[in-house]
Amino acid sequence: VLNLRDFPRPGQTTKARNFDKSPGGKGANQAVAAAGLGGEVSMYGALGDDSYGDVLRETLAKSGVKTANIERRSVSSGLAIVMVDKNGENEIVTVAGANGTVKSKYAEKVFRPISKSKILLLQLETPLAGIRKVLNLLPDKGRPKVILDPAPAIPLDQIPLQKVDILTPNEKELGILSSNKTTDAALKAILSTETTIILKQGEDGAEYIAADSKFHVPAYDVKAEDTTGAGDAFNGALAVALSNDYKTDKAIKFANAAGAIATKGNGAQSSIPTFDTVKKLMKESE
Repeated sequence: VLNLRDFPRPGQTTKARNFDKSPGGKGANQAVAAAGLGGEVSMYGALGDDSYGDVLRETLAKSGVKTANIERRSVSSGLAIVMVDKNGENEIVTVAGANGTVKSKYAEKVFRPISKSKILLLQLETPLAGIRKVLNLLPDKGRPKVILDPAPAIPLDQIPLQKVDILTPNEKELGILSSNKTTDAALKAILSTETTIILKQGEDGAEYIAADSKFHVPAYDVKAEDTTGAGDAFNGALAVALSNDYKTDKAIKFANAAGAIATKGNGAQSSIPTFDTVKKLMKESE
């Protein structure tokens, strides 16, 4: 993570205020968030055979995430370079590393324990082939509730969206999710599969959008220091709330509170709140 005043323009060299390293990755962040908020969490994926992989696995384990199904590969671990400006906004570049090896063969190998979970939380930092394989293997009934965070955003034409219960894009990502369609057309195409959308709107809260209903859940008023990982805290919290059988509106409120608190700290996993902190903010804002 590089903290700086303003993002550099093309060809410009600029000075960073400071530099820091911390464990990350959307899947890992969301797993740590869910575990920190009281969920029983198993992580699936791959790490490299480097020192980063050692640190990442150790950090997950210390956070209460089960790591038995995480495999090691003879490549580098995934890496993200995050720039954060004076307003707390971020720009991120990722290197897939071992994440790029999480394909169909691995999905088939770990499908059985995945299929026994109550909530399956997916992201798009691993190859689409592996995600598609897992979804295709899931039965139509008696399967986990599937939450897909479509980030980094790509068209989802090759994904069996009928197996995805909840899609959680932000506003920028929504228009990218369907090839050659406007945002409205993409929305209509997604809703036609009976997938629900929970649109993350940052400081404006979140919008619940289904084929037959729609409502807005306001954000919590906090002073943001760093928005890195806020969306991941939201997703992890949403998964925990739904696994505890919260009603949808309450689950989104819980997720909004977790995402808001995460913006008050620096880094992704280090700023993830506890269950009690989230409940306190919700009570104070009633």
